[in-house]
Formats: sequence, structure tokens, C-alpha cells
Amino acid sequence: MSSTSPLLRPRAVLESLSLAAILVLAACGPAPETPSGSGASGTAPSPAAAPAGADSSVPPVPAPASVLPAPASEAAQSALKAYETARDDLANDKTEGLAAAAEEIGTAARKAGESAPENLKPSFDRLGAASAKLKTDAGKKIEDARASFGEVSEAMVALLSVEPALAQGRFVFECPMTDTYKKWVQVDDQIKNPYMGSRMLGCGTSSTWEP
Repeated sequence: MSSTSPLLRPRAVLESLSLAAILVLAACGPAPETPSGSGASGTAPSPAAAPAGADSSVPPVPAPASVLPAPASEAAQSALKAYETARDDLANDKTEGLAAAAEEIGTAARKAGESAPENLKPSFDRLGAASAKLKTDAGKKIEDARASFGEVSEAMVALLSVEPALAQGRFVFECPMTDTYKKWVQVDDQIKNPYMGSRMLGCGTSSTWEP
């Protein structure tokens, strides 16, 4: 007859079950960590981290297709390049090369308008007319030149609003302090205000492409 007390048998059984559970867990290994933001284990790994400020769950917006034929598109890019030169000059309180930049804008706008679709011709005509005024005012006081550059900017923003392909890689800002047209376009995201120059070079906020 066994000398083991009947009261000790349940405890022995529990100890055996606990030991078995420990052995099973040891054999399976630790549970895998779920990647941050993903579901249960077995799902696909998270995508590579997106650049700072980007939402990796949203694919990049494709650039809109241009409606301009190649000659008009090339001329429009030339106008934008000359516009950036003029903007940078005024941001640095310079007017020496402003007349030449204005002439380049006008020449390129006329060339682009020659082969542009009918609905875009008025936009290029308006840009050409505004640049002619800027060329005239470039030799006057810088305040006059800035006011005329505002008219060029207004025409440029209007053009880019109807032909978004030209706006790719560019930023639009506005300044609440200027008495001119308040918006302008530039190729980098660091504000360099052409209307205020060195007085308030960083004055402005991001804006929309609405004229």
C-alpha cells in the first residue's frame, strides 16, 4: 500500500502539468513581435520608411500630363527660368539684370503661345504683356519694378493654374504685407520674398495655385 497521502496527489499532478507547459513553450520559442502598425503575425512586413513628412501609405501623386506640344513646353520652361532669375534679383534688391530677364520672359511667352492650344493662348499673351511692362519699369525705382513683377507673377500663377504640369517642382507663396499682387512662384521651399527683399526676405506663407 502506498504511503503517499491522497491530498498530495492533486499537487503532484499540477506540478507535472506546469512542467509540461514550460517544456512546450521552450520548444516553440518566444512569440514573434508584431511590426509596428501591422496586424497579427504572418502578415507582410511593413514597407520601408518614407521620407520625413511623407505618408508611406499614400502613393506619390503622378505628375499631370502636359497638354502643351514640345515646342510650347520648352518655351514655357524658358519663361519660367527667366522668371526665377527676375524673382531672385528682386529678392536680393537688384534690378541690373531685370530688363533682360523680362525680355526673355516675353520672348518665350510669345513663342509658347504660337503652338499652344487655343485655350492657353490668352494666358501666354497675358504673360507677354506683363513682362513688357516689367521691362519698361526695370529702369525705374525698385518699388515700380516690384509692382510690375507682381503683374508678371499674377499672369504666371494663372498660367500654371490651368497647366499644372508646368507647376511641377515649384512652390507658390504669398505675402500679406505687400501692396502689389501678393503671390509669387519659386523653385525652392525656402521663402525669398521678391516684393520685400532684404527688409523682410522671409515674409510669406505657402499659398495655392488659384490666381
